[in-house]
Amino acid sequence: MLAAGGSRDEQDCRNGRAVSQKHRNTIARSFRQGKGRLSKGLEVYLSVMQYHRRMECKLTVSVVEEGVEGDIGDDWEYTVTATVIDPNGRSLEAGRIRVPEHHLKPGTTQPPPSAAGVKIRAGACGAFPKVELRLDVNEVDWLVDDPGTTTVMIPIDCPGQGKPAFSKEVAMSVEVRERPKALGGKATFKLTLRLATVCL
Repeated sequence: MLAAGGSRDEQDCRNGRAVSQKHRNTIARSFRQGKGRLSKGLEVYLSVMQYHRRMECKLTVSVVEEGVEGDIGDDWEYTVTATVIDPNGRSLEAGRIRVPEHHLKPGTTQPPPSAAGVKIRAGACGAFPKVELRLDVNEVDWLVDDPGTTTVMIPIDCPGQGKPAFSKEVAMSVEVRERPKALGGKATFKLTLRLATVCL
């Protein structure tokens, strides 16, 4: 299997097929025990595969600022769910930021009460995925909470090897109506998020 030229793994390598994990483990075990040697082609292939397993785009989503316009109360909580969608439309990974109930005075903006962020996988370096951001917010009342939700889709850049990190800020807002509706109050909750990607 480890002899130069004719192993099944080397044939797979030449034909563009992935070497199985089982075969890679066998190769590594035999090589550690000194029972065989790798041909140059297979050695290069395994090195490239190991490199690609290490290099991956990571997305960090963090809350920069929150604010509210309109007065329906000053006790707020919210959740941001971030889902990375690859260029083929498949969901890669999702993460959630939960900011518990805290005081936010109407007509003001402020940083979140504590550092709030999440890091998730964003696929291959050099790709151009999108991230779906869903904001669920509640103005917390003693009887009935006042909820609101909104979703946006944001394109992001996963930098290739040696390229600088990518960063952008996203503003989200959602109208929240007081319950019961007969009270007639409403407010606009605003959130600024920072999206940052890096190839690691």
